[in-house]
Amino acid sequence: MTTAPFTLALELDGAGAHPTAWRFAAHSPAEALTPRRLADKVRSAERAGFHYVTLSDNTAAPEAAGPSAARLDSVLLAAFAGPLTSTIGLVPVASAVWAEPFHLSGQISSLDHASAGRAGWLIDGTTSPAASATLGREELTGDELLAETNDVVTAATQLWDSWEDDAVIIDIDSGRFLDNQRLHAINFASERFTVRGPSITPRPLQGRPPVFGRIGEVDPSLIDVALVRGDSVEAIAEAAARARELGVGRVIAEVEVVLDARGETAASRLAALDAAALADGVPAHRPDSLRVVGDSAELVELIAQLQRAVDGVRILPAVLDVDGDELERLVLPELRRLEIAAAPTFGATLRETLGLERPANVFATAATTHA
Repeated sequence: MTTAPFTLALELDGAGAHPTAWRFAAHSPAEALTPRRLADKVRSAERAGFHYVTLSDNTAAPEAAGPSAARLDSVLLAAFAGPLTSTIGLVPVASAVWAEPFHLSGQISSLDHASAGRAGWLIDGTTSPAASATLGREELTGDELLAETNDVVTAATQLWDSWEDDAVIIDIDSGRFLDNQRLHAINFASERFTVRGPSITPRPLQGRPPVFGRIGEVDPSLIDVALVRGDSVEAIAEAAARARELGVGRVIAEVEVVLDARGETAASRLAALDAAALADGVPAHRPDSLRVVGDSAELVELIAQLQRAVDGVRILPAVLDVDGDELERLVLPELRRLEIAAAPTFGATLRETLGLERPANVFATAATTHA
């Protein structure tokens, strides 16, 4: 592994991370479901200097999950934004439980090609009664849920390797376009599914797009980047240390933000958001999450402290239209000035941005070993 750079990620989830953000957004709830608005937000984050964005999804029906819960497919949204951007990484949140591994692997691989190597995958290893009812599937919990998630990630990763890097020939004169000796059936079998392979999509440009996940939702050996939470800097540092002990190469802290904005204090903004949440009967805040409620200088100071313990932060703005503007206008320029995070590099893959090496193809390695 190379030395890890410090990276900045922005979560683009509907109107924002707060459950009542949609009531304070600068657009109608219906506009949140348009690919064009999402692409505009991704491009804005790219201009601001974020290294990558995460795009959330929701497998539950809106009537079951709340009035602002409707989402378009996160992988398709990322693919739409891919050709419209040039430096920013695109990391959709995709379920490892409800998706078919063969199709999901191909989607992420296609995203990597469409974005010139800027794709990632944030594993959603959770379920809910609402999602189970919507999809008509058995809800898994505990060890069964963890095993299913691990199996899906393993199958997807093997499918990425089922094409060797030089399997595509495209020799028009000879009429040869593929070297079928460099395509491999993975023959993966778990308790609930089988995948015979190979993939229908060539190996991703990054070899394997970086896989993000949370300890407890997926085996640490299957992820490149661990996302950690905590209600304080010290708690996040402890969680990061545990992740590193388990062998995860990169650790990213999740931070919710409510900032002073547009002549209104962060505290008063949060009070209005929480009052709306109380009226809607929805929880306003995860008790184990670190949240900054204040001005941009406080957030910059917090990130400076976190830099000593983690390899980056994933910022979850309470209201994207409001807090996102403050992040772009005040926070990122100050982080650049303090040299806490370098500007993204044009032409870099997401793995390179994260300081991760390109993985060798397991089938090619096996072939060389037995040659």
